[in-house]
Amino acid sequence: MQITVTITEPTMNKSYDIQVDNKQRIKTTLKVLSENIQGLENWGKAHGVRIKNSGRQISGDVTYEEADIYTGMELTVMIKREG
Repeated sequence: MQITVTITEPTMNKSYDIQVDNKQRIKTTLKVLSENIQGLENWGKAHGVRIKNSGRQISGDVTYEEADIYTGMELTVMIKREG
């Protein structure tokens, strides 16, 4: 099933509404976005997302379905810090 979510990164002033299959792994989405949108290269290093409304942190290794992420949810990318 296709879902539409809004995804942002805290240091950026941009957000993206994306449509993905709910069986896709979150890290796959982040990798594809990092490879295809200029300025999002760090998203490939993300370790997961945080659901904006609940604050719940979700590993990038799970699918949207496994994480109970549905259409309309807003996600914030969590980038691994170097060092």
